[in-house]
Amino acid sequence: MMDSVGLRRTADTTSLIDRQTNRFYQRYQYGATLYAGIQVHFYDAWNLEVGDVIEFGGEDVQIPDTNTGTTYTPRKYLEIINKKQNIETQVISFDCLETGFDLNARFGVFSPASNITANSTATRLELSLSYFTGQVVRERQKWQQFVGERIRVRSEDYSFDEITTILSLAAENDEVLNIEALPSAPLEGYIVEIPKYDESSAEIDELYKGRYTYASEQKTVSAVTDAQIFELDNASNFQAGMLIQVRAEDYTNDSGDNGVEILTVVANTITLVEPLDFIPLVGYVVERLTFKDGNFAYKLI
Repeated sequence: MMDSVGLRRTADTTSLIDRQTNRFYQRYQYGATLYAGIQVHFYDAWNLEVGDVIEFGGEDVQIPDTNTGTTYTPRKYLEIINKKQNIETQVISFDCLETGFDLNARFGVFSPASNITANSTATRLELSLSYFTGQVVRERQKWQQFVGERIRVRSEDYSFDEITTILSLAAENDEVLNIEALPSAPLEGYIVEIPKYDESSAEIDELYKGRYTYASEQKTVSAVTDAQIFELDNASNFQAGMLIQVRAEDYTNDSGDNGVEILTVVANTITLVEPLDFIPLVGYVVERLTFKDGNFAYKLI
């Protein structure tokens, strides 16, 4: 038995308990689902720890989906809450929790990016160790799962900005990607990253869209009629039915991250389905919470 001083009756203790209570409520309020005993080979999961988020699901995962009742489990993000490793078999077992975050938004992580060396050509990108890649990880491991997918190659100032496709990983060099020909050879230090979000179809770059975040478009209020009607500096990418967030730069006034719905867009004038709880001012930020293809935008966590 171990003696414990316990929790004293102080304001700090009350605040701590309130914070922990809110975290448990937020985690389980949508009926969180536990996936126990997910086994992964050591090579694929040696650097994953409790608290990390992993992608789970797909056509081969025949586990009943609690949201749809079907045996097909679509790709979703789970939080690792327990990790076990078998030293003899080198198999790692995870217990993971689905918290229901994706019910009203899409969640992802920042996408990979790499710099290229001076040895790159229009059909061959040689990658350099970059952007927090550890010494025991090869740079091309960021891209080996995306052979056949589009990538973006650009300079820092975007004067060179092209889309190409990864054809294969080079056999003669561990850090080379073979690609469809670019208009010209990129220079040393150019950046390889995922392409821009394509709003024409949810199927384009599906692997990227399901895993990584894309920045939501932001515009500013240029004129105000009332709490329901205001004008943007450019509303060309806004449309009826979209959810948007309207807020002051310092969030002193904020419509909330659940969004308010657009009723009509006429030129640069936005009319909402319902008025805001405040009258926006010129300079307020308006951020899209849905894309034109109907998909939710991403939230950072």
